[in-house]
Amino acid sequence: MKNIQHYYEAITHLSTLEDIHELLKNFVTENGFLYYWYMQASSQIQAKNRFFNLTNYPNEFIEEYIKRERMKQDPVVINSFKSLEPQFWSEMFDYNKLNKNEYYENLEWAAKFNISFGISCPLFMLGKPCGLLHFALAKDFAKHLIDIQQFKFRLNTLTFFIFQKINMLHTEQPEIALAARETECLLWAAKGKNAWEIAKILHLSEHTVREYLTNAKSKLQASSITEAVVKALLQQQITPFNFVIK
Repeated sequence: MKNIQHYYEAITHLSTLEDIHELLKNFVTENGFLYYWYMQASSQIQAKNRFFNLTNYPNEFIEEYIKRERMKQDPVVINSFKSLEPQFWSEMFDYNKLNKNEYYENLEWAAKFNISFGISCPLFMLGKPCGLLHFALAKDFAKHLIDIQQFKFRLNTLTFFIFQKINMLHTEQPEIALAARETECLLWAAKGKNAWEIAKILHLSEHTVREYLTNAKSKLQASSITEAVVKALLQQQITPFNFVIK
């Protein structure tokens, strides 16, 4: 996947939904994808009566999809939330075993637009599904991947960055002051180090490192170290140059 680090860093400087749309269009083009579709309805956004559809799918496809409420019978949407990780559409169900019902008809209809293979990245908030990032791909795309798990991991991380950035654009962000050691521990966590390794690097006890990381998570209102790192990056508590995802 080309220049993925560049996209992680670029997201920190985006200020509008149009910026995010342009970034995703460039990402799709540069990596040889066909289309993208980001759909999100989070609690913060719903409170403002907003539902986000960012996409470069064909207009005719989008118009009919929404008009006929095809989401209700879309097997990709329905099956995407059965996993916490990104899944290729071919992993969700066997096309040949689908009955001739609404699900099958949806796939036949989408194929007319050359949308029959892809991957979807699910989003969850407090354990509940709140959005998806779909990428439509060429049918033989997966055959050219050297490391499928790494490909999925990078897409999942990109999806999480986009999700957090959109939420930041639509909610007031409180001033957060991380202590120097909390920031330092997050920096090493961002580089893939665990608490034991960070303790050795910083000459601290593992217990102390875990306390710093826990404090940082609490201040950033994050449910995991990964979420804390992403939030710290987007809020510029951590500089992009110190953030490395391989």
